[in-house]
Amino acid sequence: MKNARLGITVALALAAGVAGAAYEYGGEWATADLCYGLDVNAVTGDVYTLVRYDVTRYTSEGSLLGSWDAGPIMCMPFDVACSPVGYVYATNVCQGDADYIRYCTSSGSFLGQFVHFSWREAYAVDFAPDGTFYGTDDGNSVIWHCAAAGKVLSTWGDDFLAPKGVGVAPNGTVYVADTGHNILKYYSASGSFIGSWGGYGAKDGQFRQPWGVAVAAGGTVFVLDRDNRRVQYFTSGGSFLGKFGSAGSGQGQFDQPYDVAVSPSGNRVYVTDGSGRRIQYFNAANVNVQPASLGKVKALFR
Repeated sequence: MKNARLGITVALALAAGVAGAAYEYGGEWATADLCYGLDVNAVTGDVYTLVRYDVTRYTSEGSLLGSWDAGPIMCMPFDVACSPVGYVYATNVCQGDADYIRYCTSSGSFLGQFVHFSWREAYAVDFAPDGTFYGTDDGNSVIWHCAAAGKVLSTWGDDFLAPKGVGVAPNGTVYVADTGHNILKYYSASGSFIGSWGGYGAKDGQFRQPWGVAVAAGGTVFVLDRDNRRVQYFTSGGSFLGKFGSAGSGQGQFDQPYDVAVSPSGNRVYVTDGSGRRIQYFNAANVNVQPASLGKVKALFR
């Protein structure tokens, strides 16, 4: 009876993607140049990344679908994000000029752009379910919350030091990589501080330059741990779940990883390896176990 109960417990944990969850190397494709920000379009299922100065669109398996200018050549595009309706936004940091965001349809047709003269290194953006977005301002060490057309709704700072990545959960919780402090902080949709985790180091749950952040539909938080050359993932409250990646140029390894994105189902995670000029993807194992399979798992413990 004790083993049977244990089998049920483990099976339910596997189904929830908590215990035994693992992400394994699934494949990769080359990019034409250095690659940076990354996102998955929940409407089309396609993968978008910044390849040098262009937003580049691929299928989920890496077939090239097209590209377009993210911004003028004198500016440096940093991040790309897809809105809930499928529009594609790209941040541009312009030396000596105001930073701005340009946005297009999913196929690259220009829709508009907006400038905020107070921004200093508009770094990463991510969308909330209500269609507004949050962005990190590396130079000012603040977070800004904007409407889809660019109107600033609020701004807040919390002793950030060079904040990079930002990810918004389905419930509106905002996760920010406080890169200079090597911690991840999270907030309510209105900017109220909720909690944090991390600290400098290479142990599980520690970071050396946390960079990109992505949140799956189920609430799992993925953090690109840049200098440790890995991705770690956590529960919504910061409990360590797992990790993948190491330093190198082989399969499943990273040279200069830059950003992370997760498919809407949470079963696939994409990573840009910037100077490696490739995108790798990792597939989930033992996640979302179907009810018909639970009996096989329980049987192992009888």
